[in-house]
Amino acid sequence: MVNTRRLIRFYRAQFRLSVASELEYKGAVWLWALVGMLQPLVAGFVWIATSESSQERSFFALYFTAGAVFTNLTSVWVMWEYRRRIASGAFSSHLLTPIHPFHRDLCAMLASKVVGLPIVLTGSVLAGAAMGAGLPPSLSGALLGLLALALAIVLRFVVEWLLALAAFWMVRTDGLNSLYFAVVTLLSGAFAPLDRLPGWMRTTSELTPFPYFLGYPLEIFTARATPRNGLHVIMVQLAMILVFGVLGRLTYKRAILRYEGVSS
Repeated sequence: MVNTRRLIRFYRAQFRLSVASELEYKGAVWLWALVGMLQPLVAGFVWIATSESSQERSFFALYFTAGAVFTNLTSVWVMWEYRRRIASGAFSSHLLTPIHPFHRDLCAMLASKVVGLPIVLTGSVLAGAAMGAGLPPSLSGALLGLLALALAIVLRFVVEWLLALAAFWMVRTDGLNSLYFAVVTLLSGAFAPLDRLPGWMRTTSELTPFPYFLGYPLEIFTARATPRNGLHVIMVQLAMILVFGVLGRLTYKRAILRYEGVSS
């Protein structure tokens, strides 16, 4: 077990190291950030072009402008990394330290968001101006939405770190990862606000954590959801983080036993 003080010191040191590493490749980080913005912004221009009222156009402009930022901040690549680490044997070095690999991966993800954030904000402001996006209609709703965004970042990372562990049992995971990301895009509110999804698709999405990654935080931020509903979303996010965190911890223990058995 690692005590809390040691873990805090690790996060401070590892985060600085991760930021320095990301800055060495900031051009690539910024390029990926710009690419990640294209899908929500293109979807926004399409929805605005098909809107019948100025009120709808204003909502779609704010939703997809904020969505470009939220999408970048919540995106995670760890599922693509684990198969490579295991196949190359690089994962073995992570077992030599007393710190759980989850913490190292979380630091790396957060560092990439910090490095990419300036280009994401700049691009979103310019795109928002082009679409005619205004400020959030409610300050309290916007603040609550940012809290939901922070929890969405953690929740998505915890969920996808758990799914990344499939690489310990599967030789190839690219197909599974691609299918997963396609489903997330459809059900999270990335292509369309959740209330614009077909009924069966909205019902399906509510059975998954996906709308808590993006759609619900955006609804709170744009005042589409009431503060009471926003608090409910946040409570569910916290519960999901706990559940998937426990599942990840238990699955990781089994994964390590399998990895050590295969390696030997």
